[in-house]
Amino acid sequence: MTALDRRLYLLVSFFVLLIACAATSVRAAPGDVIRKVMTQLPAGQSAGTNAFVQSDGKIVVTGTASWGQNVFALTRYNADGTLDTAFGNGGTVYQAIAPVSAVAHDALQQADGKIVMVGDVSQGSALGQAGIARFNADGTLDQSFGGGGALASVGSGWTEGRGVAMQSTGKYVIGVNARTMTTGTLAAVRFNPDGTRDMSFGSGGSWLDTDTFFEQMDGVVVMIGGIVISVYMPLFAMISKLAG
Repeated sequence: MTALDRRLYLLVSFFVLLIACAATSVRAAPGDVIRKVMTQLPAGQSAGTNAFVQSDGKIVVTGTASWGQNVFALTRYNADGTLDTAFGNGGTVYQAIAPVSAVAHDALQQADGKIVMVGDVSQGSALGQAGIARFNADGTLDQSFGGGGALASVGSGWTEGRGVAMQSTGKYVIGVNARTMTTGTLAAVRFNPDGTRDMSFGSGGSWLDTDTFFEQMDGVVVMIGGIVISVYMPLFAMISKLAG
């Protein structure tokens, strides 16, 4: 190898090393944003609440969309972040579970891929109800659950569905705000796996904390041996544990 050949070899080797170092430096570090995807839904009160990864790597985002009225919505993305246009209506499922309005607040994904959503619904009366609906993994409404959804009222005012959890028995617990014009009260409702109210839970399938007034119910979590419902209030927080 001549001196010129050696210089060329060293020069090429240097550039190969430089390219390798550059490639290493641009690899995403933990916490780095790799890609952002935004999907425009119909104008109005459209908002996402939860995101789940399905067994095939596809991502489902649940929330609310204004599709003539406020409805439950599920949008699915492929693993590379592109919209799965084969899912629902161009990538989004729009599902009305009440005649007037349905605003989603929480959701969970079951081991079988089904998704359960809860929120506030209105049938046209002055008093809203908590609503729960279950969707198959392909986004279709699961008609075997309450005939396409279930509603619940607790107390004499509005009932707002804010959180949902699934117990090992397959039953669903909804954490709700039971409101009047002046107060908010912590409450919970339990449904059987088929969407019927579990009448063995509390009083007639619901529990109402008549001693506590609060601003916003934050969530519901199922723990071994009980159900925990968390509440946010001005200046402090509170949890209530119920027998499972």
